[in-house]
Amino acid sequence: MIILEMGGRLGNQLFRYAYARKVMEERGCRDQLLLSFHHMDSHGWNDELQNFNIVPYSSTKRKVNLTRISFGAKLVTIIFKFVAKTQKRLGKSIFQSEEDWFNTLNKYGLHYCHNNNLFYDSQPHIDSIVASGAWENPKYFSDIREILLKEFTPKHKELKHNEALYNVIRSRNSVCVSVRRGDYVSNPTVEKVFNVCDKAYFDRAISIVKAKVPDAVFVFFSDDIEWVKENIKMEGECYYERGDDPVWEKLRLMYYCKHFIISNSTFSWWAQYLSRNGTKIVVSPSRWYKDDSPSFLIQDNFIRA
Repeated sequence: MIILEMGGRLGNQLFRYAYARKVMEERGCRDQLLLSFHHMDSHGWNDELQNFNIVPYSSTKRKVNLTRISFGAKLVTIIFKFVAKTQKRLGKSIFQSEEDWFNTLNKYGLHYCHNNNLFYDSQPHIDSIVASGAWENPKYFSDIREILLKEFTPKHKELKHNEALYNVIRSRNSVCVSVRRGDYVSNPTVEKVFNVCDKAYFDRAISIVKAKVPDAVFVFFSDDIEWVKENIKMEGECYYERGDDPVWEKLRLMYYCKHFIISNSTFSWWAQYLSRNGTKIVVSPSRWYKDDSPSFLIQDNFIRA
């Protein structure tokens, strides 16, 4: 069994599932998948994976069920979490604690990773794997991309009211412009970390794409589409999403575009990753976090604006 701790909205959920899916492949696809949504409700998050063609899974709103792992793994988990909490009070980060305990955690099938740069073994001889982390690193699942392209397609048909927009996206040199606002501007704590992509960034990015794709048409997507209409002005042909589509429909509209201007958002990142265009241009911010902390999501083939 693969026991996966879930968190976040769709973009975050896709990363977590992609990691678990890779582990399943490495273990011969013999495992059942159990998703733990124990802290989702308190944040207002929903299970968005149910709208996609992923492998069957069971779910629980309880904390990761330690009764499903071996006594040794359970004991290691308890000791590790106690030590990590103690070290945190002394100023040691969870990143450091996980690195210090990596060999022990790896031995017992406990995949704990918050820094997106620990690579655990699939341990095929162990009955259950517990995976807890953000897993925001494409190296974790790059060799199963074709599987993810199939499984990250929505179960639902394209919505009729978007027919004209789908036609534009498919028939033209369409550029997905993803503008993330929401808590990036409304929550002071989040704003201090993530508010990177301002109007000037999108102006620069649009200019870059225009120079490379003269016949480009721009399609804007945002959690605040009215702000986009009022603040991001450009010459040339452009279109806007309705703003009230479910996220599975929005993601599909986005990934059908030919090229991408992304925000520092996991949802935005997945739109370009799921693109079927092998010659896509992707423009991204030069940093993911305000404090310039490194991110594995800004890839070498991206144009940084």
